[in-house]
Amino acid sequence: MKTVLLKNVPEEDWITFKTEAIGHNMTIGEFLAYLIREHIKKHDNTRWKRILSYRSTRTKEEIEEHEKQIKKFRETFKLER
Repeated sequence: MKTVLLKNVPEEDWITFKTEAIGHNMTIGEFLAYLIREHIKKHDNTRWKRILSYRSTRTKEEIEEHEKQIKKFRETFKLER
């Protein structure tokens, strides 16, 4: 298993996290995986609904203009699509 480094975690939060892991009779890695799985179960459907139901606020003309600008940029630097 890989070792990872977590940066910028406040000491108090880290102590709480370790305490919670112990309270659930899990290692820190097991507890983190558990929290991630639970979070995904709870919030995954709403996130995808939001993403898939997104409606652009740009007009068709704005989108076409933007595509023209992208094409011109790509041609300038000889970038392939």
